[in-house]
Amino acid sequence: MENYFDDITFRIVAHRFKIDGSESFSVPESNSLEFIRSGELRLEYADGPRVPLKAPAFFWIPRGRKFRFALPPEAPPEQASEHIYADILGPRSERMMAALDALFPENFFTPRDPERVSVLFFELLRLYRSSPERNHPEMAALAEMLMALACSNSGVNEIPDPYGLDRIAEDLRSDPFADFDFGSLARKAGLSPDHFRRLFRKRHRLTPHAYLNHQRMFRAAELLRTTGMRIKEIVFSCRFTSDVEFSRGFKKFSGLSPRAYREQCRRDGALR
Repeated sequence: MENYFDDITFRIVAHRFKIDGSESFSVPESNSLEFIRSGELRLEYADGPRVPLKAPAFFWIPRGRKFRFALPPEAPPEQASEHIYADILGPRSERMMAALDALFPENFFTPRDPERVSVLFFELLRLYRSSPERNHPEMAALAEMLMALACSNSGVNEIPDPYGLDRIAEDLRSDPFADFDFGSLARKAGLSPDHFRRLFRKRHRLTPHAYLNHQRMFRAAELLRTTGMRIKEIVFSCRFTSDVEFSRGFKKFSGLSPRAYREQCRRDGALR
């Protein structure tokens, strides 16, 4: 019987931390779903459009359309941009490109829940590194989940943000280990603490405190996945008050204890 997911193929899923400006245009042989988690760059197409991309940004590059990346004019040459992408082929991938173009004529969108997008891309990366053939159905399902998130974000680039809540969320993502006074941030926005909390949750699906804690858990997961740091060192580095608080919160975040999560990543070949 024909596999339900045979209409999509994954050529590569990759993660990189620096994009240099390219002088020449490339012609991609596959469609690509892409996400910038930090930094900024400019996507330029040979047929005209220049797309400014500032993290967090979800974008896509259609097969056969000449493009290149360029650094913003004011950016230093060594500027890093954390970037993860999945190159895909097949009829399903063509439908994805057409749907994204129809939803977002500007060629990108800023996701309401960038960490959810990050989690899906990193899970794609983990499965690809482990065994793209064996994990193909799960990877195809994750690509569809990314499309579902895109559909739910339709129109998000036009939603006004009079209180600067997106900037505050970006600050929380950029440096989750800084000291944040949410009462002070509410006053600067001209809001009461309760109203600030309600508006932030409506826009970003979590209260400010929960959003910050989620960022710290996400960084802790990266350290567990990519370093050999002891768990006690990660607890201290990520500013959790105790091993118990961290273990309880991490299990709620990932479904596994920190130790079990690291062992799972090691078995799947996700440790670098």
